[in-house]
Amino acid sequence: MTELRDGNIHAARTKLENAINRLTQSRPAIYHDTTVYVPDLYTSLRNDLAGTPNNTTKTQAKSQPPLWIDNLQLLKTIDNQTHQWMPVPGTTPQRLQLLATKTWRPQDTQHVTNTATTINTWSDNIINLLDPQPTKTIDAPCPSCNQRWVRRTSAGEIVRKPALQIVLSKGCTCLACDETWTPDLYRHLATQLGITPEGEQ
Repeated sequence: MTELRDGNIHAARTKLENAINRLTQSRPAIYHDTTVYVPDLYTSLRNDLAGTPNNTTKTQAKSQPPLWIDNLQLLKTIDNQTHQWMPVPGTTPQRLQLLATKTWRPQDTQHVTNTATTINTWSDNIINLLDPQPTKTIDAPCPSCNQRWVRRTSAGEIVRKPALQIVLSKGCTCLACDETWTPDLYRHLATQLGITPEGEQ
């Protein structure tokens, strides 16, 4: 039993390290047919508050307000939560890197997993803010957690949105429980939702 618990905490710690690296490490991008490394997601979010141009965007530059409320709120959430996790001197990326090296106990497995999920959600939110992709929603309860709606803060207000969100290039994700169905699983998802594709019985 001890070995099982230890294995779980090791897996959870790896998930946490990967989530932190995703948020705080430079990213490869294609620019004029050349691979270059661009600032990490956290730095990109901070830079965007001042309207810094994003050279990795696929669309033409658009006029932007000098300060995006959603961006600022997400940045504050990340900074404040990271400081709660690691109340030590340093920047948010430095605190997160320290968090990645922290020693955890087997009984911390769920906490570490939840922390990794939170950080991955931050990264997803940053990507959606800086390079939004067209999304669709499904007005049905999630087959995994049975949640139909979630509440999110947008421009300082709490709004309600369907839990099941589809990004065509990525798949369908439940915003309540993070369960994901990749595009190759859409038929399986439709069956779980009780939706019969047109022309089928």
